[in-house]
Amino acid sequence: MPSDSARRSFDATRMYRSVVAQQGRVTLEADTNEAEEIRLAESRAELIDIIGPTGTPDEGFKISTPGNGTAFDFAIGQGTLYLGGVRVQSAPGLTYLTQQGSEWADYAATPSEIPAGKSPVKEIAYLRVEEQEVSAVEDPALREVALGGPDTAARRRMVQRVHRALMDGANCEEAMKTAVKKVSPALSFDPATTALISSAGLKVDFIPGAVTPPDPCQPTAKDGFLGADNQLIRVQTSDATHLLWGFDNASFLYRATVKSATTLQLESAPVDVYHNPANKQWAELLGTAVLLDPAASVAAAVGEAQAIAGYDIDGKIITLQSALVKTPVGARVFVRIWEGRVAFAGNPQIATDLVDHLGASTGLRIFTKGFTEPGDFWMIGVRPTTPDAIYPARLHAGFQPPDGPHRWATPLAEIAWKADLKSATIHDCRKPFDDLVELTKQKCCELKVSPGDDLQNVIAGRIELNASLGVYGLHVRFSNGVFRLDRPLVLKAPDVGGDLTVSGCGLGTRIVATTQETALVLYKWTTASVSDLSVEAVIADRGYSKKRPRPDSVPPEDADEFRHLGGALTLLRCKSASVERVVAGCGHGRRRAATCVTIRNNDDVPGDARVRSCDLRVGMRQTGVLLVNIRRATVDDNSVQLAPRTASIDGAILLGSLLGKELKVARALDAATGKDNGATWLGTILPIEGAENGRRAKRSVAAVVAQVMKGEAGPLDAAQIASMKEWLAGQKALVAGGQGIVVGGSVAQDVRILHNTIVQTAEGVRVGLSARGRRSDHVFADRVQIVGNTITTRLPEYERGAHAGIFVGNANCTTIRDNRVAGEEIRRMVSTTLQKTYEKYARAGNESSAIDWRKFYAWLGDGIRVWGVPGPMLLVSGNSTQHVDVGIRIVQVGDRPAVCLCEVTQNVAFDVLTAIQQHGTVTVAADNVSA
Repeated sequence: MPSDSARRSFDATRMYRSVVAQQGRVTLEADTNEAEEIRLAESRAELIDIIGPTGTPDEGFKISTPGNGTAFDFAIGQGTLYLGGVRVQSAPGLTYLTQQGSEWADYAATPSEIPAGKSPVKEIAYLRVEEQEVSAVEDPALREVALGGPDTAARRRMVQRVHRALMDGANCEEAMKTAVKKVSPALSFDPATTALISSAGLKVDFIPGAVTPPDPCQPTAKDGFLGADNQLIRVQTSDATHLLWGFDNASFLYRATVKSATTLQLESAPVDVYHNPANKQWAELLGTAVLLDPAASVAAAVGEAQAIAGYDIDGKIITLQSALVKTPVGARVFVRIWEGRVAFAGNPQIATDLVDHLGASTGLRIFTKGFTEPGDFWMIGVRPTTPDAIYPARLHAGFQPPDGPHRWATPLAEIAWKADLKSATIHDCRKPFDDLVELTKQKCCELKVSPGDDLQNVIAGRIELNASLGVYGLHVRFSNGVFRLDRPLVLKAPDVGGDLTVSGCGLGTRIVATTQETALVLYKWTTASVSDLSVEAVIADRGYSKKRPRPDSVPPEDADEFRHLGGALTLLRCKSASVERVVAGCGHGRRRAATCVTIRNNDDVPGDARVRSCDLRVGMRQTGVLLVNIRRATVDDNSVQLAPRTASIDGAILLGSLLGKELKVARALDAATGKDNGATWLGTILPIEGAENGRRAKRSVAAVVAQVMKGEAGPLDAAQIASMKEWLAGQKALVAGGQGIVVGGSVAQDVRILHNTIVQTAEGVRVGLSARGRRSDHVFADRVQIVGNTITTRLPEYERGAHAGIFVGNANCTTIRDNRVAGEEIRRMVSTTLQKTYEKYARAGNESSAIDWRKFYAWLGDGIRVWGVPGPMLLVSGNSTQHVDVGIRIVQVGDRPAVCLCEVTQNVAFDVLTAIQQHGTVTVAADNVSA
């Protein structure tokens, strides 16, 4: 007889830990069962605490394509998966459809399981697990042949099946919840345990005894159990509206063959006459749910139930009162015998008496509420010696959820099928984890963070905790997902420094700064490494101010550190900094205000920096990589290009920048010609009179910007506004990033810029040092190598000043080798007028004036420019320049050192105004080519 605590499995109010055998006491099977229930419940709780609701250490249940070559089939990976503290395993070579061969013998394809029609189809695959008891009737191996073949104890088995449904939800978990609810409306999903919980409830009471006049010859009728022996009554749902109930826990199961629509032949006889099927009992025909081997299988949890009309002992034939509907003739089935069938009312006010097949009352009645899932069961213990007691007592005290079966579910993958119906784009919903051996063998601690975590406090708290334990290393792992930050996430080292590694799940990890130019800051670490994630800043805004104060995590004494040019990813005062396989982007701005990656140190404590294999998306007028005060710098194999968000550029910023340039040109024309022809110069785009008046010009620009961008009144008519907007749309397509790679500050010993691709920026590579406040001091980089880079520059209308694909300032030893630099040819506003002006001065032989006019619009910059005090060595070799004004320009300022090798050799220039131009003592070899 099961005890109260056994039925509750694990009762937190009692907190039983184990079963303790006592000397001289009888040990019952209930004690063994209760001990196992306590152990299993404790084990599940511990695994949930350690692993979480679900997780996998390998490829277990990983969904992939192709399956077995059939449309809409997918493969199910071999391995292990935990859900709700339960460990399940998938077999090798399994696909969705081949589950029918073993784990899903009663598989029936329905529209909700197999997608219909053609792609595109997006669906969710999820695992559903249900615990089920298996007897020796199902698995003959459980019989004890040494004792003549009796069955002893039953077993429990997990029935695990991968289901599918059309995607209906924002994410994996929501889609799975929806799918489960459609198939099983009575079940709800608990994300904390992955359990599927039935909403059904059952309460047991006694049938009130008849009230009779007092008679000394008759005993007073009492409420209670009326049976003659101890019983464990099982009440189980057969469908959404009916319950079957039986004595002996309904544990007697038989194999049988359906001989006709109303007859069944048992393969073995019942154990005794008392257990022979009888008239008005119920037979439940169960199909095969799981094939264990050719001789063994697991019966389905529920099946078709029919009332029994009679039983032929000699032929072992059961005759049914009604014909079978769902089970075909000739089918081999399992048969479970029940005492009776009653309605599942679902109404807590309606009582149902339990009356046996002979019409005798058990003295018990049940109440039900909610909705039930087929297979839900309750076990009721009763004894004639204590007829007024129910075991467990909670069934008498109030409505109780089912005792079983335990069910769990977890999403596996989102599947978006392609046109061939055999391949698909798959998003893995499983949650992987490392085993403790892998985790503990690492030299540093690890912290995994997820979207929704309080990142600043969680990470800072772990850094502080580690420091208190004498551990100064941390690996922060960002999980898959989008981390949106309304202020920079600052990871500051302990006072003694330390080692920090930050990593993610590749492009699956996105850290987005929503209101500032900086998303992630690593501050004052001895070594700092960032890899395998994406960092993005939405806007570009220089420094911090009263309106936008420094982050709360930055102490006041460090405030100045955060007032400089900020990168979406910033590493400050880290002695050794490494950024690898990172995708980083910065916002657009009217002036240089942000970078994708910034690594900066103080000039008195320079550091080392490595930026490798990164994809950098530069905003309008911004910078890709900025390295300041770096002793040894390596920037290798990176891609730098304009951020692909040109449509989001603020039109007012762009328009103001462009028109400001036009006004400058117009005023210069007026001054040169002595005429007020600014309006003529700008044509119908900007009709301004008196353009030489700076204040009036600014007011005119502001009026045009307000009219075009905000719809306010202004000087343009409708046609001009339309023309202006069309022109502005074209200009947006021609904006450019500011600089690709910049090395600055006042310290640089060994700079290596190798094999990068830089496109759509006004400048490619710039290496130039300076001492703040001391312009007359010459600050030298020691060794600079710029090798194997491909650079395509773009100079939009708004760019001013001199630009170069590669620029190097003062350096002792410079090598610029095997680079390709090209200017991007773009059509410029009113360039025809400028071209005529240029041609006029050129025909007159006034080359200097022609160049002066060219500056305003046709200036394409230099390919390679070296400008500064000459060092002992300069080698410019093997480079290609194209579509620039000057291919290679070298300007030496100051005296030549006593020992100096300055040579330009084996370079080629295509379509440039001047191939090589030098000022100073430079050897230009004859093997340079210009075409």
